[in-house]
Amino acid sequence: GGNGGHGGVGGTGIYSTTGSTGSTGGTGSAGVGATGGQGGAAGTGGHGGTGVATTISVGAGASGVAISTVGPEAGDIYVTHFNGTVSVIDPTTNSIIATLNLGGVGGGAEQVAVRPAGPKAGYVYVPNGSDTAVINPSTNTVVATIGTGSGPTGVAVSPTGPEAGDIYITNFNS
Repeated sequence: GGNGGHGGVGGTGIYSTTGSTGSTGGTGSAGVGATGGQGGAAGTGGHGGTGVATTISVGAGASGVAISTVGPEAGDIYVTHFNGTVSVIDPTTNSIIATLNLGGVGGGAEQVAVRPAGPKAGYVYVPNGSDTAVINPSTNTVVATIGTGSGPTGVAVSPTGPEAGDIYITNFNS
């Protein structure tokens, strides 16, 4: 019988402060023939992560992060905090350029999404308390709140298709 196939290639490491090792590849398949061949060797592990390039201090309670990909503010980084604030970071200087108080009832901003398409491309959406704050990225101000009931937590914005720019918000309490 023939030799078995080669094992799979290991996965890529997770990016972290120290980098981690990728997963081990799979074993090869058995050979085909009257007596059967030996299985192939296991694949090799992936490469370790690259580590952290820069640490930017934004304060306690940081929870969500999103990066704008459109408009003049493309690259700006938005970090939510459990106390109901958002830090806006300029990636060229790695410094906080604005801290926004979202208000809202109950606080607790956890997630954040940036609208990648549509008439308000670049706008930022942050569920907080019983509202979802809408941030204009040009002025870094809250320009509207959307009443979303008690416990809005998750947020996503459709990137393509006829629903491009539509905002989807999950609510923990309903």
